[in-house]
Amino acid sequence: MSLNLAINVSGGGSTAGAIIEACHTGVLKDLVTPCVVIASAPGIRALEVAKKHGVPGVVVSFQENKHDRDAYGKKLLDVCEKYNVDYWGQYGLIPLTPANVVSAFEGRSTNQHPASLDPGRLDFGGRGMRGKAAIAAQLFFMQAARPSGAQYIEATAHAVAEKVDLGYLQHMISVPIKADDSLESLHKRMMPFEQQVQIENLALIAQGKNPRIERTEPLIAPGEEEIFKTAKEKALSLYPNG
Repeated sequence: MSLNLAINVSGGGSTAGAIIEACHTGVLKDLVTPCVVIASAPGIRALEVAKKHGVPGVVVSFQENKHDRDAYGKKLLDVCEKYNVDYWGQYGLIPLTPANVVSAFEGRSTNQHPASLDPGRLDFGGRGMRGKAAIAAQLFFMQAARPSGAQYIEATAHAVAEKVDLGYLQHMISVPIKADDSLESLHKRMMPFEQQVQIENLALIAQGKNPRIERTEPLIAPGEEEIFKTAKEKALSLYPNG
């Protein structure tokens, strides 16, 4: 039986498009059905992507509902009920998820992040850590903390939580940082892996495997805290809007 997926988006819809294509002709065919794309604002490109692929697109504006998060969540849940949604997929720079949506889809949700996460400990998630800011923070950290060691960044899938990036890890793909990488080259190289990790994660979930990853070692080792703090501050100063 195919898993009915709601795709919640806020921007260009590149990940949404890759997922929809994988559902129609790729590894998610017969496993996952994209039943609705929910946009957080009107006029965003993701709605065009949904239309192109024949998936219904619905706007539930965050700006119009941001002062009443319960009401905002209720509107999102009403859309999910209408389209018989089984699973909540959150792809893009989504505002904080309403508590009633988190509760309704507990154990049935996923989110994306372009850098390494270690929920509950120091990592490259949290407030302001999105898009280029998250990638830059990890790049700066790796270059300063481990100049002669293996440097990497991870495209991650994690469960949706009410607090930003604190849902448990579901799946990740490690991408080596090259010696000549700039932020732009790394950001560009990460994009297909960000899509791949979401597609692979959905395939696991649709097959009932309920992926969950627990790190045995902290992402930021003892003694690296100040380097981490400096890298994060530098990234946020350069990319305050992600």
